[in-house]
Amino acid sequence: MGVIRISTIVIRATIGAIKVSIGAIRAGIGVFKASAGAIRKNICDQGSFIIKYFHKQNLEKN
Repeated sequence: MGVIRISTIVIRATIGAIKVSIGAIRAGIGVFKASAGAIRKNICDQGSFIIKYFHKQNLEKN
């Protein structure tokens, strides 16, 4: 009976560790998604700046 009880405790501890690992992986994915979003926003901001800049240059030429 003692061996079964210890095995049950070990299995529960292992499941707990797996849940913690999954949580860490999800957090890492969340950080990666946030970084990708920030990079996308930065690229869009730069693109809109370039478009506005050249549009302004064209208006000044005319």
